[in-house]
Amino acid sequence: MAHQRAAGEARLSDNFKYIHDDAGNKVPYDDPRVVHVWPINTNITLTRTIGATFNKRGWRFRFPGPTGTETMQYARQLCSGRECIPCVALTGGTYKDMLHSREKDEISVYYNLNQEGPCQNGGWSVIWDTFHARLKQENTIFMAYPCIDNNFMGQGDIFALEMAIAIALGDIFEEAETTLKCLAKEPEEARRLFKRYTGHVVSSIPRGVLALKKALDQWIETMKRIPLKGSLKEVPKVLLFGGLNVMFIHHPISQFFEEQGMIAKVIDFSEGASWLTSEYITRFGLTQGLMEPESQYGALPFLRYLRRPGSGVKTVLNALRARVHLWGFDTLIQILRKHIGKSGLLYDGHIPFPRLAREGHAYASTNGFNETSISVGRYVASVQDGVFDGLVNVGSFNCQPAMNAQAILRPLANAHGMPFISIDSEGPFLSASQERLLETLTVQARRHLEKKRKR
Repeated sequence: MAHQRAAGEARLSDNFKYIHDDAGNKVPYDDPRVVHVWPINTNITLTRTIGATFNKRGWRFRFPGPTGTETMQYARQLCSGRECIPCVALTGGTYKDMLHSREKDEISVYYNLNQEGPCQNGGWSVIWDTFHARLKQENTIFMAYPCIDNNFMGQGDIFALEMAIAIALGDIFEEAETTLKCLAKEPEEARRLFKRYTGHVVSSIPRGVLALKKALDQWIETMKRIPLKGSLKEVPKVLLFGGLNVMFIHHPISQFFEEQGMIAKVIDFSEGASWLTSEYITRFGLTQGLMEPESQYGALPFLRYLRRPGSGVKTVLNALRARVHLWGFDTLIQILRKHIGKSGLLYDGHIPFPRLAREGHAYASTNGFNETSISVGRYVASVQDGVFDGLVNVGSFNCQPAMNAQAILRPLANAHGMPFISIDSEGPFLSASQERLLETLTVQARRHLEKKRKR
């Protein structure tokens, strides 16, 4: 939910359908003064599909740029450095945008993660209240976050569906791009074609479903014609996972594997989005004594609680709505993957979120609602499916769920034949010991692939 402020400060309306500016005027989201700013470090194609989705509604969209050293330097002017990496990265991107990109009389809506915790992000709304008081920037709204609580910024389930399509496309296109980076016979020409036809898909989004379908078909036919120097089955594949931290800190690790001629996939953003949606299901299930994901994610177990005094009709309906959204999101991803897979560039299979919850809950309860159990579930499901030849759990030392996941995964990894390492990554560089770990995993992953091919 977007953080609510006192009278006299810019805020979202009570029904979330428009903005009150500093003067108290009602301003629609598509007003020329309003800019929706996305400082989240999603992959560049996903960022563009999100931007196109906003533009479809006539909303102005701006991306401050990918997280880098400069971003962290801006953040240092507001942060102590003890905060988690996503907090620092989002702060730096937001502050940089405020200083250099805001126009006169602009109303800036900054998108962020507004969630109750128990991770550090449970306190972000308080942090941004403090930043707002220090920065004294007029007409700024922080912590905007499309979710069920605010009816997806007051736009309803249609906007939720549009966002889901944008996220799914961004994830799938990133996977296809990793294939081309590794296997294209003519990398420069492949990069040019990928950029051109992916751009056609992005620009088609504001024109509706039929235009998107046509652009996707053209993209598929073009990608099929790009000559590859080998088969996907012949290339080792490594998955970098570990929750929302990964999108900010994976770059030196994924680049290392690319330089080794291996495919490195960064965990899909859709997994994080699904985890956030699952909060309504998990928290409601816990209050009603549904302790296991099997019962929480079962076939509509919520309706019977509508008749119970004190259950809270809104709470029940939000949990039910979240379950329907998760089912719809998983179905949408599977449909898109099947269609876009005709390009011959996709190698992974979609794992529905309830399965991740069930697999992880066997080792770490999902009822605490943090990323530990989901990271563990991703490891277990990935080992079972056998798509990848190596797994890398990427965390940062000041992320407690990441550290908890590492502690659980180490003994699990000893019981499986899947090459696995855990790495704490805090910046754009790898230490000598981390490079040795990655080199060892590279050798192990190639051996693992050879064994699979001989079976």
